[in-house]
Parts: sequence; C-alpha cells; structure tokens
Amino acid sequence: MMKLKNIFILAAVSLMSAMAVAQNVAIIPQPYHIDQQKGTVVLGALWYDYPGDWCKGIEEAPLKGEYVTDGVCIPKEAKENIGLVITGYLEVPEDGVYTFRLYSDDGSQLTVDGVMVVDNDGMHDARELVGQHAMKKGVHPIRVLYFDHNGGDLRLKVEDKHGKEVKVRYWH
Repeated sequence: MMKLKNIFILAAVSLMSAMAVAQNVAIIPQPYHIDQQKGTVVLGALWYDYPGDWCKGIEEAPLKGEYVTDGVCIPKEAKENIGLVITGYLEVPEDGVYTFRLYSDDGSQLTVDGVMVVDNDGMHDARELVGQHAMKKGVHPIRVLYFDHNGGDLRLKVEDKHGKEVKVRYWH
C-alpha cells in the first residue's frame, strides 16, 4: 500500500510540474533552506576543489562541501582552489528590467531564467561586469558559477530601472 501511495504522490507532483511549465508558472521548491540564526531564506552553494582557469569544468572537479549562503558570496569555509556553483531563486518585487552587477576576482558567470546575464569568466583581478534582464514580478531561477585560487571575492548587486539597489529575496 505504501509503495502505491508513493507512486501516486510522485505522479501528482510530476503532473503539477508539467502543468506549471505549460502555463509558464514557477514552482518554488519546498522545503526552503532557512538560516536559523538570521531567520532568512538562502541559496545553495556547492564547493568544488577546482584548479581550472574558466568556469567551464567546475562541476567535474571533486566536491568538497555543500553550504547555504544568504546571497551571492563565497562561503567562509571555501579556501584555496575554489569552484562554486550557487543555485536557487531570486524574488523581484515588480515587473521590469533589472540590472545585475556581478563583482568577482577571479571568474564568474550569472544565469537568470536560464539566460546568461553576466559573463565575467576567466582569470582576472577584481572587476564588476553588468548585465540586464527583463523579469516579471515573482520568483526566478538563478545560477552563479565562480572560481578562484587564493581567496578572491564574489558579490552581486541588483538594481531597478532607476539604478536603485533592490533588496531581492533568495530561495533555495
């Protein structure tokens, strides 16, 4: 009986996901990861031992740890050969064209809604590259790739059409 119940639940979830895709509706994954100390919803971060010079190949390196972050940043535990894959969702407050400022030392890439918005890849000193993406109010998938070999830096700032910083909510 338990096996049949599990199959029914799986079929219902698959049907709901297919309907959401057909209607272009985002399903927010549950349960959310919540930082118990800060009470905030966070992004997921996978740390790979990555010696490469480009974002391509990060996920082929040995996995060193799984973390959550309250934004696009390097988990404090990640050191030396850092290859990060940060995933989750960001929530924007209204329809509009948003500006994404991705600051990194060394390489990074930002994908929103499956579209490359900022490509700051390769070996380089700290620099910020900017991209824009039109979004409807609500939740959008986000993915950031990042690498560095000696500490580095990684930050993301989101701005509205007036250049005002938007405090987006992150989900994982």
